[in-house]
Amino acid sequence: MFRADYNKILIIVVNNEALNEVNSSLMKRSFNGDINNKGILRMVNGYFTELSFIFAEIFRLSKHGSKVAFVNDNVRYGGEIIPVDFISTELAEQVGFNPIKVYSLKQQKGNSSQQMKKFGRVPLRKSIAICGKSPDLN
Repeated sequence: MFRADYNKILIIVVNNEALNEVNSSLMKRSFNGDINNKGILRMVNGYFTELSFIFAEIFRLSKHGSKVAFVNDNVRYGGEIIPVDFISTELAEQVGFNPIKVYSLKQQKGNSSQQMKKFGRVPLRKSIAICGKSPDLN
């Protein structure tokens, strides 16, 4: 049972189109020399993989009809904006949650000085995603 759940979550991560697009863009930016730390690619993919396992465990432990809030800050590496809120909400949905509403906060996240020097300043979204576990219909 545990191995099947583990494999199911890995398949969700590997098949996530938005994450695959981000990974592809980061690899291109790394190849072009825009990313000064080669560990960034592994870190980004690892973050979303671990987050998917956390979502699955929260889903497993949540009662039917419960709601959960996930707080996200979008990030930027090598000029590539990563929509953490979009990807994480999609991953939460793929493990079983129902997205209810995503609130975009007025306060936006800034950029590092290294990013701004090379790529300019781009305000990054901060958000709160509310997801629910469907009521038990039995």
